[in-house]
Amino acid sequence: MFFIYPAFLMISLEGLIFLLEYFEIKFKGLRYKIINTVFIAAVIANLVKVTGLMVKYHPFQDFYFNRLAGKNLEEAGSSFDLDYWGLSYRQALEYILKNDKSSAIKIYVVDDTPGKLNAQILNDDNRNRLVYVDNPRVAEYFIAPRRGQKDEYLQEKEYYSVKVDGAKIMMVYKMN
Repeated sequence: MFFIYPAFLMISLEGLIFLLEYFEIKFKGLRYKIINTVFIAAVIANLVKVTGLMVKYHPFQDFYFNRLAGKNLEEAGSSFDLDYWGLSYRQALEYILKNDKSSAIKIYVVDDTPGKLNAQILNDDNRNRLVYVDNPRVAEYFIAPRRGQKDEYLQEKEYYSVKVDGAKIMMVYKMN
């Protein structure tokens, strides 16, 4: 969606200009001013709402779009990826590092690339404490995004989760 967003924006702006010009031709005087004011107020209200959601859910501001896929984010998450880019791995890793004081922590991540790249933002001391393993059965922590196949590997209790608007997007399981 990010690649076609500029085109959607251009089409939307052309539509907005067309509607404003149409209202100007169709309605005259006070009626035009009222309709024009209501229309512009509706556009501004929508922009304020979207901006508010983006600020509230930062750094997961892209999740608001998924509501089109279901009545709420939780329902949408059952059919679609919520954290496609794996941004929530950072919060999961930070939580583990904060609550486990071990010098070496074995973790298994379902998606290797975002699971390992998010560790790069951590300071050197914390990053060096993380030991990535290829087998979930030898890990101390199992980290899986919402779409992760946790049930295929183990039946552990959830230790921590990252939530957006009540929907879990990333889960951490502490292994026994």
